[in-house]
Amino acid sequence: MVSRPTVQHITKDVLFKPFSNDNIGLFNIMRATYIDEGRTHRFHDPSGKELDNQRCDTLNWAPIGFLFDPVNHPIYGDGWINQRHIRKYCQVMDVAPEFFIVYVELFDNEGKKTSLELETPEPSVDQQTWSYKTAACLLRGMYEWASVTEAPWSNDSLIAQHCKRFFEVIQFPKELIEEIRNLPDMHVYRYLKGDTDARSRPTSYPELSDQMKEWFWTKVLEYPPKLPHERI
Repeated sequence: MVSRPTVQHITKDVLFKPFSNDNIGLFNIMRATYIDEGRTHRFHDPSGKELDNQRCDTLNWAPIGFLFDPVNHPIYGDGWINQRHIRKYCQVMDVAPEFFIVYVELFDNEGKKTSLELETPEPSVDQQTWSYKTAACLLRGMYEWASVTEAPWSNDSLIAQHCKRFFEVIQFPKELIEEIRNLPDMHVYRYLKGDTDARSRPTSYPELSDQMKEWFWTKVLEYPPKLPHERI
């Protein structure tokens, strides 16, 4: 997505910033994909047209979104954004080859700070529901996706499977899973309960408990960003 020198470590104050409708940065769960030189690694728009900048994280595991089917559309990058749009990019958790959690702040084409969905005139449901304004929204959103992999829904979409894997790897204590379960509904559960505007973001959201913040921060420190030689 961006070159390694621009990757920043997330700070505790950014990770646990309170909810605000003015929050620009978004937290995302993303696929971990190995970018090799034998496959297309330039950025493309949704039609497949090649853009003028290349991925510069080849020969390494890299975070990839859920907008493209990796089998039928073996191209990397989201055509709505590229490097000149990126204001801040932090890898919250590098759990390759399983998944990444990242935090992104963007500029639009006029140099103004913007949110990711403003770069996509018609954001897909998947895109809208793997980008979250706070860590609390992220954890609840991933919990909902993970839960619908079970009966009666048996959802096998990429995002659902990756969210399920997140909880399998991170292993939250029972009391913290209960805290996530008691957070207000996000997009998936709102949709399942018949909300016709389930894609919209909440206008307020509670903060995580101090216990959750301290425990989750230890997991962030356990999975820091890695350079290619650190994976050997």
